[in-house]
Amino acid sequence: MVGCRMSTAGQRLGKLSGHFPEAQQTQRETTVGPLKVGDSLPASRVVVCKEGERAPACVRSLFEKKKGVLFCIPGAFTPACTSRHLPSYLEKLEDLRAKGVEVVACLSVNDPFVVEAFSRHTGVSGRLLMVSDGNADFVKAAGLSFDARKGLMGVRGRRFALVLDNCVVKYVGFDNDAYADAVLGAL
Repeated sequence: MVGCRMSTAGQRLGKLSGHFPEAQQTQRETTVGPLKVGDSLPASRVVVCKEGERAPACVRSLFEKKKGVLFCIPGAFTPACTSRHLPSYLEKLEDLRAKGVEVVACLSVNDPFVVEAFSRHTGVSGRLLMVSDGNADFVKAAGLSFDARKGLMGVRGRRFALVLDNCVVKYVGFDNDAYADAVLGAL
């Protein structure tokens, strides 16, 4: 996995937790702005949550040699994310696949256990990947984070969607342009 490597502290934590190791991130140290068309995904570690299992992964490995969509919800169980954003992708999943999308992943800056509970609550049931960016490492490296501490929510990922081809950004949409209909229009 390009750029994702295990730290010594992460190895110790992995032994203690028994679930998944924490990994040292390779990130862009200075972010001028958010990812844009033509950029490559940063190599950051995330946790893929699937039906009671949590697996560390390099975000790039999810999209290598594949056409995919990565969308971010600002927070699991928040009103718009629960009632509109994630459901827009569940409703349009077959349309996305018909346009050649092989991987659809929902990323949230929540711990893996919250992401798993959100997946169960919304009925995702393996239909798309649910990804935890618990420390906001990916969204920070990609220039897609925002400070929500005034609302007592910490650092969060912006509401965004990326269309990717072999880890290269082909479309970036924010807010209303991050919903499935807008992504379909860009494919």
